[in-house]
Amino acid sequence: MRVKRKLLIGASLGLPLIMFAAISGLALLLFFGGGEDELVREVGELVRGGGGGVGEREHVYFVYEKEGGEYLYYRRSESRLRSELERGDSPSPETVLSIYAPRSGDYYIEPGAIRGVRALATILSGEYRIIESPERHYDGFVVGAGDLVEESEYEESTEQIGVMKTTRTVTMSGGSEVEDLAIVWSPEPEPLAKENTVIKRVRQRQGAAGSSYPERVLADLDDVLDHYGGTFSLHYDDSTQVLYIR
Repeated sequence: MRVKRKLLIGASLGLPLIMFAAISGLALLLFFGGGEDELVREVGELVRGGGGGVGEREHVYFVYEKEGGEYLYYRRSESRLRSELERGDSPSPETVLSIYAPRSGDYYIEPGAIRGVRALATILSGEYRIIESPERHYDGFVVGAGDLVEESEYEESTEQIGVMKTTRTVTMSGGSEVEDLAIVWSPEPEPLAKENTVIKRVRQRQGAAGSSYPERVLADLDDVLDHYGGTFSLHYDDSTQVLYIR
C-alpha cells in the first residue's frame, strides 16, 4: 500500500518527487533493516513506473490437476513413457519450467525457454493424453499430443554497422477452441518486449559479489492464461517445487 500512495503523489507532482520518494524509501529500508528483495521491489516500482523487480528463477515440476487426480507432466514421447512403465520403471520427475517470482503469486517465464513453453501449451491447448499410473506422489502422467510450439527468428540491420537486431517469435498452439498465441520479443542488442511480453528486472546471484538485477524479457503467465479463456489457475508449492495448474 505504501508504494501505491507514493505513485499517486508522484503522478501529480512529477518525476522529481518520484525520485525523491525512491531515495527516501531506499534510506528507510536500509535503516530499518529491510531485505534486499523488498528494496528492489520498492525502488523498482517507483523509479521504473511499475516495471519493478522479480525474484530469482526457480526450476519447478509441473503437475496438472484434473477431476481430483494429479498428473505429472512428462516432456518426452508417449511411446517412451509407455515403454518405461511396461518395464516396471518409475519415470524420473524433471523440472520442466523455470519460473520467476512464484512465491509472490505473480508468475513469469522466459519465452525462449521452450521446454517450459511447450509444457504450458500442452495443458492449455487441450492437446494432451493422460496416462493413468498411480505413483507415490501423483496419479499418473500427462504428455503432449504432437508438437505444440513453433519458433521463428529473423535479423535486421541497425544504424550501427555490424550490429543486428534479432526478433524471436514463439507461437503456442491454441488447440481447437482458441487462436494460437504469438509471443514476440527482441533479445538483442538490448531486451525489447513486443507482443505478450514485458520487461522485468530479475535477481541474478553473482557468488561472493552479491546479486545483480539485469533486465529480461518475460511472459506474464496471467496474460497467457487469459488468452486461453481464463479458466485455468496456477498454484505454487515452494516446499516441493511443484507448480500446479488446474
